[in-house]
Amino acid sequence: MEFSVGSLVAGEAVPFKHKHKQNEEVYVFLSGKGIFSLDGEEFPVASGSVVRVAPSVVRTHRNTGDVPLVFLCFQAKAGSLEQATLDDGQLL
Repeated sequence: MEFSVGSLVAGEAVPFKHKHKQNEEVYVFLSGKGIFSLDGEEFPVASGSVVRVAPSVVRTHRNTGDVPLVFLCFQAKAGSLEQATLDDGQLL
């Protein structure tokens, strides 16, 4: 899994649309507000929003607020989780 922290200042947008060959992403928004686009469909995001994106979905987002739009992005190969956490954990 890859993990990153991102921030867009007021009015800023990710300057490109993209998709992935293998990796899905989960975005967790920590502050601010914005618009997220998935395959051209736009919807609002704000502090507390969580967005999962399948690999083949074209995505981008932009800040529509007056403060930074701060987010975490988790990326992993789609379908790579082979078992539930309870099945994988071992009590010691």
